[in-house]
Order: sequence, then structure tokens, then C-alpha cells
Amino acid sequence: MIDSRKITFTDGEARVMRMSDIKPELVNYLFYPYTARTGLTIVCGEQGNGETWIVLFLAALVSRGKPLDHVDTNPFLDIGMDFAWFKKNHLSQERKPEKVVYQTRENGYSTSVRPRLDKLSADLKNIMLIDESSENGEYDPLTMEDAGLRK
Repeated sequence: MIDSRKITFTDGEARVMRMSDIKPELVNYLFYPYTARTGLTIVCGEQGNGETWIVLFLAALVSRGKPLDHVDTNPFLDIGMDFAWFKKNHLSQERKPEKVVYQTRENGYSTSVRPRLDKLSADLKNIMLIDESSENGEYDPLTMEDAGLRK
């Protein structure tokens, strides 16, 4: 059953909102139309397809304030992506260097992430990593339910 504020299921309820109550907003993109400047972007795929390289490439550019067509190296050689097409279709304006928060499950920070960011000439002061260790040093994995991500 649906009333104006909730849906009742056999095993519980869900709060609902009317779409007519939602005010549309323009999206400010970092990498149109894939990555909004605000919010959380999740990149996933089968291992070895280059997701990490692409995300770290974008992070390096943002950390240095470079437009998306400014590169010192081609991060796509390893994955066979058409780099000329990427540059032609995803240009951006000069910007101020910005902070990037990066999270990974599959790549070690010291063995994979840092060497790639070095190769991409990232400004490492602007790259932030989510520390998944608890106060007692044990692994405490980040989840979508963590309070910091829900805000």
C-alpha cells in the first residue's frame, strides 16, 4: 500500500517522496557526462580493464589543476584505449588544483597507487586516502553505511 509518505511491504516500510516535490538542479561536471564535481563516483569493472589507471589519471590532473587534455604521459597504453579520441572529446578548462579523495579495495597504496600517481605527476599533497584502519590498528572496511558517506 502507498500513502503520501511511505510504502508498506510485507516485511516493512520505505519512506517515499513525490517527484513533484524535487527541485531540479544543474550538475557541475568534472568529466562530462561521467563524473559530477560533487557526490561520490564509483568505478568498477573486471580486474585488468584499467579502472584504476583512468581514475588515478583524472585524480592527478585535478590535483595539479590541469585541464583534462593536458598530460605528460599516456596512461591508456596499458589498456588499449584510444587516447587521441579521449583528448579530443573530453577537454576542460584550466582550474585551480583541488583535493581528491581516493578509495580502493584491490590495489595497495604503496605498491600500486603511489607509483602510478608518481608516474602521472600528481600533486600528492592534494590526494587524500581513506584510512580503513581502526584505532587499534585492525582493518575496519569502509561501507556505504558509514556516517561520513551518508552526508
